[in-house]
This record gives sequence, structure tokens and C-alpha cells, in this order.
Amino acid sequence: MPYTAPPYDAAILDLTLPGIDGLDILREWRDKGRHEPVLILTARDALNQRVEGLRLGADGLPVQPFALIEVAARLEALIRRARTARAAANCATARVILDPNRLTASLDGESLALKPKEFALLELLMRNGRARIAA
Repeated sequence: MPYTAPPYDAAILDLTLPGIDGLDILREWRDKGRHEPVLILTARDALNQRVEGLRLGADGLPVQPFALIEVAARLEALIRRARTARAAANCATARVILDPNRLTASLDGESLALKPKEFALLELLMRNGRARIAA
């Protein structure tokens, strides 16, 4: 089953899909380098399957019965953490390095004195590459 969709903020995966095991899907996603947060829903109570899901890279496995409000809250938390991690990651090219945690930038190893708006604009351009940016 090829997985070619663009990255999502998060995914919800049911382990009891017709014709294929949800753990096989998760395994394929991770093998293909997909790292979106995954919340697995399952009615299975087998500990070994839940552990396998976590070891394959699932970020949570609420077991049925569960309240939908809890699933929504867990999903919101996963997305929030993933966005924070992406925002915190350094951004670099061959010559420019940005550190969003410290709001510093350097060009060829020399520190750049950027105002906050200049830093934000440079970060936006570097993170989006050749993508069109519209305000």
C-alpha cells in the first residue's frame, strides 16, 4: 500500500482496518520516512500489540472505550508538540544558520544583527524554499 500523501499535522489510525493491519500501515509509513504524529485507536487489549505500536512510532494508543473529547484533546496535544518541535529546529543553508530558540542568525560563521521582523522574514524565506509566499 503506497503512502504518497503530503505530510499532515497528525494522523489517526485504526488497528482493525478491513484487509490490512494498522500496524503494517504504520510500519510502512515509518519505513518511508514519514514522521507525522500518529494516534492509534484500537479495541484490542493485547499488551504486546500496543507495545509494538508504540515501538513502531505511534504517539498514543487510547484503548476503547474512550471518550471522543479525550481523543480530540490527545490529538491537539500531539499537533501542538509537533509544531513546537518543528519551530524549534535550526534552519540552515550552506552559508546561513538560524537558531529560532535563541533568535540568532549567522552568515559564514559571523553573527548577524537582525531586528525581530528581519529574523522572522529570513526564517520564513529559508523554511519555505522556493515556495510562493503570499500575505
